[in-house]
Amino acid sequence: MTLTNKPTASDLIQAVRQHLEEKVQPKLQGSDVFYLRIALNALSMVERELREGPALAEANRKELLALLGSGSADADAETLLMEKLKSGELDVNSSGLLDYLIARTQRRLSVDNPRYKYEKP
Repeated sequence: MTLTNKPTASDLIQAVRQHLEEKVQPKLQGSDVFYLRIALNALSMVERELREGPALAEANRKELLALLGSGSADADAETLLMEKLKSGELDVNSSGLLDYLIARTQRRLSVDNPRYKYEKP
């Protein structure tokens, strides 16, 4: 016998989505349909964040530490990046910076809007 944490946050979101789509949406008209679509899109973003967020954050962390060098501490990596950018030690021409920023943005977009695809020129 095992203890389970049911329902999970994802289970609850899925139940709310199903209720909204099956019971509420058919009764709506006009701008209310539009606002419901916005709410459903927000639920989709939360679902993706719960499912993919930890792995994406870890990928960001690893790439940032690689960009900044081995002497960087995890907790201060983003602060260090901002300081290096502000001081001019890093800029858009710095090796790996633009690739890191593009990859980080693509990871964020995979949660916020997975249909958006960026092709690097």
